[in-house]
Amino acid sequence: MELDLKEYGLIGPDFDPAKSTVYELYAVALHLGGVYGGHLVTTTKNPLNGKWYHLDDPNVEEVPVDHRFVQGEKAEKAIIVCYRRKQVQNHRLLNEMKNDY
Repeated sequence: MELDLKEYGLIGPDFDPAKSTVYELYAVALHLGGVYGGHLVTTTKNPLNGKWYHLDDPNVEEVPVDHRFVQGEKAEKAIIVCYRRKQVQNHRLLNEMKNDY
């Protein structure tokens, strides 16, 4: 799940072309409950192994990337989404790999 700022015209004239305009999703925070009470849960991607984990108080479980808290109906109600900029070399390498197949 990537976000490319170029696609939305969000690159200013002083943008450094050596930097990537592509950001990858690495965390989604949700509030489950109502206005007067509820519970916060988070689903986040481990940068070391690339796997997604759902965190709910002391409970941590590995979940697939298509988990409902990452891309499903719950993710649409996220209160916080966190993105990090991808490295230019990694993005270019990934595109080259995709073009090879």
